[in-house]
Amino acid sequence: MALSAEDKLEIMELVARYNHAQDQDDYDGWVDTFTEDGVFESPQIRHQGREELRQLSLDTAAGIPHVRHLTQNFIIEGDGDAATMRSTIEVRSIAEDRQSWRVVGIGNYEDDLRRVDDRWKFKRRFVRMLYWKNDAWP
Repeated sequence: MALSAEDKLEIMELVARYNHAQDQDDYDGWVDTFTEDGVFESPQIRHQGREELRQLSLDTAAGIPHVRHLTQNFIIEGDGDAATMRSTIEVRSIAEDRQSWRVVGIGNYEDDLRRVDDRWKFKRRFVRMLYWKNDAWP
């Protein structure tokens, strides 16, 4: 059976929980968006399981001050308790004085999702950044 509109909305809400947790340094909340054996990877890195994911979250938090992740352009497909999703990501950084912001990253996500205990979670989240500028504000 194809995914319902409700399933797709729940998956988009999962992305929102992921982004909010990441942007607010809620490490446990971020890790909870993944299955127990969940994977986050890019061409350069691969982290699997809650312990590795939590460490990745801690390490990443120090990288860019006042960051905000914006995800859009969702294509969600699947059936039953499994789904895939493609989306785009834009990462913005807000200056210390809160008077300006800039785009520091643009990329694409490719996700495998599973329904676990009636909640959608990331089984595997693969990100490919097409643009990344991670230097400190002047």
